Amino acid sequence: MTAREIPMLFSTAMILALLAGRKTQTRRLRFHGKPGDLIWCRESWRTYASLDGVKPSEVWGADQERGAAIFYAAGGSQFITKGPGPRTWSQDDESGHPGAGKLRPSLFLPRWGSRLTLRVTDVRREPLQSISEADAIAEGIFPVDCSPWPEPQWTMYDVPHSTTPDPRFSYESLWGAINGPASWAANPDVDAVTFEVLRESIASITQPRAPEAAL
Repeated sequence: MTAREIPMLFSTAMILALLAGRKTQTRRLRFHGKPGDLIWCRESWRTYASLDGVKPSEVWGADQERGAAIFYAAGGSQFITKGPGPRTWSQDDESGHPGAGKLRPSLFLPRWGSRLTLRVTDVRREPLQSISEADAIAEGIFPVDCSPWPEPQWTMYDVPHSTTPDPRFSYESLWGAINGPASWAANPDVDAVTFEVLRESIASITQPRAPEAAL
C-alpha cells in the first residue's frame, strides 16, 4: 500500500531538535496516519525579498524557468530550479542572507520547500500525562549542566531560559506553550507518533530525479 503524505507544522525549536537528532517522537491530539506513512515538516521560512509580494503557492513552479530559494528560520537554505525536487541544499545559517525577504508562517511552506521528512514507525493512543521520562527525551527535551545542582537539568530550547529537574516537566511546559496553559491539566488522549528522521524533501523521496538529471 502506498504511504500517505501528511503535512505537519513544527515550531523552530522543534525543527532544531529534529536537525540535531534529538527528536524522534511527537504527540498530537489526533493523528490520521499509520506506520510507513510520511510526514513532511512545515517550518517558518523566507524566500527572496523580490518575491515578498508573491503568494506562497506561486513562489516557484515546475514550469518556471527561474529558480527560487527557501531560507529557513531554523537555519539553512534550499535552492530549486526547473525539474522535480530541490537541486541544491545548504545547512549553513542563512537567516541573515542579504536577499532574504519577510518571514512566512510554517503553514504556507510549499511542498517542494520541505527539507525534513519523517517516516512513521509507530503510533499509539495514550493519556497525555502518561508520558515517560524516555519519551519526553524522545520529544526533544535535553539535559544541560546547571551548576551547582549535582543532577542534570532539562530544557526544551537550544538556548535554555528555563530548566526543570525532570524531562517530563519540560515537556509539560512545551505542551502548554503550544496548546494553552490549561491543556496539560485536561489530560486528553493523544497519539504518540514515533518516526525516523529523513533529511530529504518529500518531493525528492516520492519523485526522485533520474541520476543523469541530478547536479
